[in-house]
Amino acid sequence: MKRFIFAAVVILSWSGGARAQWAARVEEDILTDGKTGTLTGLISLQQAIYVTCSTGGDLSFAYLEKGDWDDAMSIVPMKIAVKIDDGEKVWLDARAYHHNDQYFGIKSTDEKLIKKILSGLSTGRRKLLFGLKSDVGDVSVSGSMGLSGSTSATRKFVSGCKLDLTPDIED
Repeated sequence: MKRFIFAAVVILSWSGGARAQWAARVEEDILTDGKTGTLTGLISLQQAIYVTCSTGGDLSFAYLEKGDWDDAMSIVPMKIAVKIDDGEKVWLDARAYHHNDQYFGIKSTDEKLIKKILSGLSTGRRKLLFGLKSDVGDVSVSGSMGLSGSTSATRKFVSGCKLDLTPDIED
């Protein structure tokens, strides 16, 4: 476990404030006759924000990082903090997952909070602040990214995924 905590600190500690590049892709899903979509904000060549949807109702928000996967990472509960411009800070409960051969991710599926973040991205102007935190080993990382292109990319993603970003009455 100490090896994992050390690896998590080393891998996650590099979070530059590079200018982000945002892009959305929405495609037909042949298996469901619905749509699937991705919204990606490139922090650096090593890091990204990655949001996915499907018309079946699946919605996820993830921080991706280039690095080696260790199965022990998936058992550690994490939190992702997101703040857009001067908006409210949103905390997401998350877990690490093996994204592909080159990247691992920290992912949340809290639809209500992800929609709140998407709403902010659709109108954001300056920057997104993000943070990752685990109570195990007191691991924490934070950084920022620009919002250049986020408005149009987020609106394309939201429209293609048929998401309703209207806040619930109890909010």
